Amino acid sequence: MTDIEREIRSEIAKAVRDLGGSPEIVSTIEGKTKAEMYDGAESLGADRYLLAAIGSWGDTLTDQQVLQELRAWNAAEWETPPPRIQRK
Repeated sequence: MTDIEREIRSEIAKAVRDLGGSPEIVSTIEGKTKAEMYDGAESLGADRYLLAAIGSWGDTLTDQQVLQELRAWNAAEWETPPPRIQRK
């Protein structure tokens, strides 16, 4: 696994955690396929922007672009935050 792939998976894990994913689910992100990560995020109610970033990985965006999208999603101030994000 490359460094950028680790970073992408780390950002996906952060997003899944913030969506209410259990620690067990979050800890298994490293071994999941892109489809499994997408399905997991979708089942937790991920919005279209997060799903688009995950779905575009290895498809229409470069790894660097996907990482940038995921970082932006994780850093965003949400009008209606996902269940576990507590922003002040």
